[in-house]
Amino acid sequence: YRPAHLHYIVSAEGFTTLVTHIFDPDDPYIRSDAVFGVKESLLADFQRIDDARKAKELGFTNDWFWSVNHDFVLAR
Repeated sequence: YRPAHLHYIVSAEGFTTLVTHIFDPDDPYIRSDAVFGVKESLLADFQRIDDARKAKELGFTNDWFWSVNHDFVLAR
């Protein structure tokens, strides 16, 4: 009963490595996450892109794909 999410490990020299995840706010389990990992700052807008040309260019086999933008901030 976990909401849809993506895991990330983000690292850069001189910064603390960040291990985190982001969630789809439209997921039916978003308000009842079994491990209580959902926070407002971890919600991201997942957008379905219906663009067969772009999907093929990116190496996808479908005519569509999901896109998401999220800012990660690392501590020094």
